[in-house]
Amino acid sequence: MYKISKGDQFNSWTVLSQAPTRPNNIKHWLCRCTCGTTREVSQHNLIHNKSKNCGCFRVVSEHTRKLLSEANKGVPKRPKGYQHSEEAKAKMKASQVARRERERVEAEPQVSSGKNASHLS
Repeated sequence: MYKISKGDQFNSWTVLSQAPTRPNNIKHWLCRCTCGTTREVSQHNLIHNKSKNCGCFRVVSEHTRKLLSEANKGVPKRPKGYQHSEEAKAKMKASQVARRERERVEAEPQVSSGKNASHLS
């Protein structure tokens, strides 16, 4: 049997306290979602990831989807079979090469020159 206690986190829910037992003997917990909403959630739903949040993420997702839809209105779509021009392909290739080189240089350890390194020891 899984033990739940105050402060435990289940996805976006944080357990605040045990709620009164229901007539059907199913344990419920008073939980707070990361958005601030407080609800009673059944122990089964917490343990088995059936309830991940109060629904606030669904609202945010719908809002984001609407914003993107509005932003893309009037933007022409590429026709089927569209091909980039040779000039555009060359620019994309140069950009990829530059990005890889930048990542390689950033990943290399910094080595100081011989004369500057002597005063460090």
